[in-house]
Amino acid sequence: MNRFIRPLSFLVVVAAGAVGAAMWQPSPAQPRQPALATITEFARACPIQVNPTAVAAGEAVAHPSAQTSITTLPGGKALDDLRIGGGWSQTMIKNGSVRAIELRKRDDDGAGFVAFAAATGSDQEGGGLAVTDCPPAQADSWFVGAGSTVRHRSTLVLTNLGDSAAVADLEVVGANGAVESVNAEGIVVDAGKTRHINLADLAAGEAQLGVHVVIRRGAMSTVMRDSSTADSKGSEWIPRTRDAARNQTVSAIPAGAKGRQLLIVNDGSDSATVEVEVIGKDGAIVADDFDQLKVDAGSLKSFDM
Repeated sequence: MNRFIRPLSFLVVVAAGAVGAAMWQPSPAQPRQPALATITEFARACPIQVNPTAVAAGEAVAHPSAQTSITTLPGGKALDDLRIGGGWSQTMIKNGSVRAIELRKRDDDGAGFVAFAAATGSDQEGGGLAVTDCPPAQADSWFVGAGSTVRHRSTLVLTNLGDSAAVADLEVVGANGAVESVNAEGIVVDAGKTRHINLADLAAGEAQLGVHVVIRRGAMSTVMRDSSTADSKGSEWIPRTRDAARNQTVSAIPAGAKGRQLLIVNDGSDSATVEVEVIGKDGAIVADDFDQLKVDAGSLKSFDM
C-alpha cells in the first residue's frame, strides 16, 4: 500500500470581459454539425522507470481483423508475452534497458484499449506501490503537485510514439509564479525514445510545482513520477490534471484524513478569487476557511484541508 499522501489539485482560468462598439460586424459563421469519426489506429506508452515493472493490457471488444503490435523502447523489439485482444494480459518487465512499452492497434472497426503499469519504488524513492495508466499522445498536459526538493522529487517522462523527432516546451509554475528555466523549451525526443527530466534541473528547491507540457511537434506520451522520503514516504505517478476551467470537481477524500492539501493553479493572466464548496454525504458542509481563496495570476497556491 502506498503511504504517500497526494494533494488534491485543479486548475482555474480567469476570463476578462471586454466591451466594444463597431459600426458593422459580419454575420457569424454557421456552426458545423458534429459528425462521428472512427479511430482506426491507437497507441499508448507504458513507462518503465523501476525494475521490475508489471504491465497489463486489455479491451472490452476484440475484432478478429485487428492488427496489434507491442514493442519495447528503445529498440522496437516485439514483446510476445503481452497481448491486447482476448481479455486481460499481463507480463513483468525485468530488462533494465527497457524505458517504455509501446502498444499500438490498427482496427477499422475502432481501435480502443487500455493499459496499465505498476511497480514498487526503491528505498531511495521511499518505497510504495505506484500505478499509472499508459496514456496516448496528448497535445498538452498539466501535472499539479510535483516537487523538486531533496525529499520530494518528481521526474517527467516523455515517450515519442511517432516516426520522427518530437519537440516539447515546459511551463513550470510555483508559489511565486512562473519559474524561468533555460532548459524548459525545445526539448527534443527522438523517434522511439524516452527521455526523463528531473524537475530539480529546472526549478530546484520547490515543495509544490505545477508543470504544463506543450507538444510543439510530433506525438508524445507524458507522465510524471513522484516520490517522497519525508515523514509520509512513498512513490506514485501524478495523474494528469483536468484542463483549466471556471468550475472544477475534485475527488472525495476520506473522513478524518490528515495531511491533505488543496492545490490550485491559476492559469490566467489576472488574479483569481476561488470559492470552494465542500459536499458531504448529507449535503453541503460549512467551511468558512474556503469562502474566498485568492490565487495570483500564473501561480500555484496550497490550502490545508
